[in-house]
Amino acid sequence: MATLRFISSLRPHQGHQPEGDQRAEQTRPQPRTGMKGKSRRRSQYPGGSSATGPRARTPGPAQGPNCKARPQDTKHAAHIRRPEPKTLAQGLQTNPEGHCEALNLLATPPGKSTTLEQAAPKDLADEVIVQGTRVPITRPVQQGEQDGRAGQRPAPHGHSSWQESKKDLDTPTSYRGNRAQTGLDLKPAEKEHATVRVLIASAPHADTFGYSMPPPGLLRLGGALEAAGHETLLEDLAFRQAEGSLGSGDRVFRKAAELLAAQGPLDMLGLSVMGATLPAALLIAQHFRALEPTTPIVLGGPGAGAIDVTLLERFEAIDVVVRGEGELTLPNILRRMAEGRDLVGVAGITRRDLEGRVIVEADQPLIRDLNELPPPAWHLVAPLLVYKEISGEDEGLVPIDSGRGCSYDCSFCSIGRYWNRHSRCLPPERLVNEILQATSLAGARQAYLCHDLFGANRKQALAFCAEMKKRGGGTPWECRARVDHLDLELLQAMAQAGCYRVLLGIESADPLVRRANNKNTPEDLDPLGVLDDCATAKITPILSFILGLPGEDPKALALSLDLASNAALRAGVNLSFHLVNPQPGCELGVEFQGRTRRVEGIPPDMALGAGDSPAEQILIEAHPDVFSTWHQLPHSEERLEELAKIARKLPLLLQRHARTFALLRPHLGLDSLALFRAWRATGRSFSGFVRSQADPLLDDVLAWEEAQIRQAQEPLHSTPGAFRPDSRPIPVGEILRVDHDLSSLGPDCLRPKADPTHMLVQRSPGTLASTRTLKVTGDIARILETLTGIQTTSELEGNHPGLQQTIQQLAEAGLVTTKQS
Repeated sequence: MATLRFISSLRPHQGHQPEGDQRAEQTRPQPRTGMKGKSRRRSQYPGGSSATGPRARTPGPAQGPNCKARPQDTKHAAHIRRPEPKTLAQGLQTNPEGHCEALNLLATPPGKSTTLEQAAPKDLADEVIVQGTRVPITRPVQQGEQDGRAGQRPAPHGHSSWQESKKDLDTPTSYRGNRAQTGLDLKPAEKEHATVRVLIASAPHADTFGYSMPPPGLLRLGGALEAAGHETLLEDLAFRQAEGSLGSGDRVFRKAAELLAAQGPLDMLGLSVMGATLPAALLIAQHFRALEPTTPIVLGGPGAGAIDVTLLERFEAIDVVVRGEGELTLPNILRRMAEGRDLVGVAGITRRDLEGRVIVEADQPLIRDLNELPPPAWHLVAPLLVYKEISGEDEGLVPIDSGRGCSYDCSFCSIGRYWNRHSRCLPPERLVNEILQATSLAGARQAYLCHDLFGANRKQALAFCAEMKKRGGGTPWECRARVDHLDLELLQAMAQAGCYRVLLGIESADPLVRRANNKNTPEDLDPLGVLDDCATAKITPILSFILGLPGEDPKALALSLDLASNAALRAGVNLSFHLVNPQPGCELGVEFQGRTRRVEGIPPDMALGAGDSPAEQILIEAHPDVFSTWHQLPHSEERLEELAKIARKLPLLLQRHARTFALLRPHLGLDSLALFRAWRATGRSFSGFVRSQADPLLDDVLAWEEAQIRQAQEPLHSTPGAFRPDSRPIPVGEILRVDHDLSSLGPDCLRPKADPTHMLVQRSPGTLASTRTLKVTGDIARILETLTGIQTTSELEGNHPGLQQTIQQLAEAGLVTTKQS
């Protein structure tokens, strides 16, 4: 089997040492059985065929007392000797029978580096034997000899084109795949050199939104690896956890490792991580290393790039960290692997040298034109319909890798720095193609564009909307954008193209706080004006606020909460509050390193559904600088607790009782922060707090909003046909009698006139749990109140002649339906 213990990342050796040129060539492991009982083995060696027959082999030594012999193919191993599995597993504890009992979760303590012995024999310090041929060892360069320096990150090289990288790769560019599943006419890639068998996986988590969709980055990476001619497997471990394959608690990581190992023999395992899934990935890597001592493990994704050196210094199970876009770097690694070469000079990676020093190679230039990316490999994951069935997500969202990067450098976000502050989008025609392909999958109804900056390139955004309007057939989609990138013209174009929802990062209403945290928005920004434009375009906005940013005092916090209160008065606005989690790689993570901390009872917003198991908790506590995603800024505990309560309670309160809350502010002469504090100090429910004010207008508005809450939970009623004599009619909705004309209540009118009014509150048609309110006359209200579902139509007609005809007319208007037995 090909293996990535390349000469540049050797580990200490303990045990049998062959002498000189007589070192034994080891054998390839026997094939494992695939998930469906079929052997996955294709040939003795990557790129070889069964017709050529196996190479001459002799058995190699066992790998240690706690592991059965795992021989490896020496084509790519360069006769590199292996350490004991205990070394590879970073402190794996074994009992006398050789069974694993526990993993050392602490790895190497912070501030210390793992000491590795040089694995090559001293008499061959400058060369090794590869298939009977002496090959020079590429020694680690000294500082200043090339861009890659020990422990230092070289300056980025800027952009390069995908074509330039493909010339360097010398790999075919045609795509492979199942035409029926991808919807594209794909042809098998020609094998110009050895093929490597690689498994890429996303680390598990329990965030419902996340595991309801396949990981779009890995879908794209899988397509790139197949385009390079490699046999590619993909495991979405969040999906596996959701379906129950991995169990719960600490068992998840062992089960995940066993599941990955069962798909062997593998030439490489790649783990993709966000900050929240990094602990899980490291634990899985340690368990996998114990099962597969010779299979290389590569870590990549936004959760690894900023702490690449630290990860390799402390976690022996990880061999290489890929920084940036894997579509370029990983095929380069695999090509070196197939050729039996080391990783010296491979751009975009961080690795170890012979002495165990961590080497940061030059950055991989970004892909300039995303149109050169291969299509996502949907055939590598479970059907989307199964994702939806397991997660219970009923909107049919399907993720689209619509663009990459961010040109801003907000203090609380690492994305801009991870992508060197460059933002790129898929070209409009290509993006429409991928949306239509993805939404044609069973279970898909709506596209979720994952790029953060829709509209940053206005010309491209308008071109996409025009193309989507032309070819999209009304396919609904949602996106993320900045408030200062949107206006009525663009929003209307988006709506006509199928956009129904947009996430907007407000962060703070105070321009000084936004400036202090590099939000880089105009100081005269008018978020409410953009919300009104969203309402005109019939697009639902989600407003995101970050509480506790540096520079935010109580006055600034009150401004943000007032803005949220005013925004909630706009129909359909959703609110989302978060506390800062200074993750590695962002400005706040660097500025406050060593001063942030976890606070009991305040879960991190950036890591919901992750880090809860005992093993993860131990790891997070042992390496606080690596896992600061779970930390809070160094505010007082009292302040953090209050901010957490605001973030947890106020968004839902404002979405349910926006009008009542807005009326209370002038009634009590308080801003939103002071009002929240006054309510919480009473210990009452919000409804009890409002009724204690003994204000008729507040009572009317509260009764209206509570009726809306109840009706939003009601099932939709179908319009009945002609009422039969035995039908039992009932109103569609809830009738209210109030003393004020609440139909005029809104952002510009918080004191409606006193006027006894009858209203009918109904569940709105459609999939969203929304309501509508109809103003009805007193006569209609009295008729609706008589329809209790107890009397039949004939009984009502007998008591009130002519009522049956009126009921039929009200049913046609959507005000009456039939009680279901």
